[in-house]
Amino acid sequence: MYISILFFSILFFDQLWSQEEDLIQFSGYTIMGDADSLTPCAFVIIKNKSRNSGAYSDPNGFFTLVVKRGDTIQFSSIGFQKNTLIIPFNIKSDRFTANQRMIRETQKLPETVIVPWRNLDELKQAVLELKVDENDLILAYQNLQYDRWASLQQSMPLDGVESQRRTLIQQNSENRTYNLGITPVNNILNPLAWYQFINQLSNNKKKKAASISDDKYEK
Repeated sequence: MYISILFFSILFFDQLWSQEEDLIQFSGYTIMGDADSLTPCAFVIIKNKSRNSGAYSDPNGFFTLVVKRGDTIQFSSIGFQKNTLIIPFNIKSDRFTANQRMIRETQKLPETVIVPWRNLDELKQAVLELKVDENDLILAYQNLQYDRWASLQQSMPLDGVESQRRTLIQQNSENRTYNLGITPVNNILNPLAWYQFINQLSNNKKKKAASISDDKYEK
C-alpha cells in the first residue's frame, strides 16, 4: 500500500513538474503605424483563447502573460482589426518575445437623417398644416419654369443667328485668354490707325457741313 501511494505521488509531482516546464513567459509590444512611424498602441486586450487567461498592454504598449506552446493568442482593441498569434511549438526557452502590429479598422456607418418628427404620420400632418405664402408658390413655379427652359435650350438645335452669336462669344473668350498677360498694342505709331482716324474726322466734317446746308435750305 505504501508503495502504491509513493508511486502515485511521484507520478503526480512528475506531471506537475512537466507542466511547469511547459509554461512560457510571453512578452512584447503592441504597436501601430507603418514602418517609418511606429507608435505604441495602448490598452490592447491580449486573450489566451486556449485557456482562461489574458492581459492588457500598458500605455507604452508593453504586455506579458504566461502561455504554453501551441496556445492561440488574440489581440483586440476598439477601432482596430483583431489579430491572432499561435505560440510556436519549437521554442527551446521558457521565454518568448514578439511584437504585434495593430491595423486600424475603417467602418462605414449608414447615413442618419435627423428630423423633428417621430414618425411618418407626424411628417404628413406637418405638411398638411404647412401654410405657404402665395408669393413663394409663384417664385417656386417660376424657378421650375426657368430650369425647364434651360433644359430645353440645351437639348434643342441652334439656328443660324444663335450659332453665329455663340461662335463670336467663344472667339472673344479665346482671344482674351490668348492675350492674357500680353502688353496691349500701342497704335500711336501705327500709320494705318492714323489714316483711319483722319478719314473718320474728315467724314464727320463733311456730314456736319451737309447738315448745316440742309438747315439753311429749309429756312
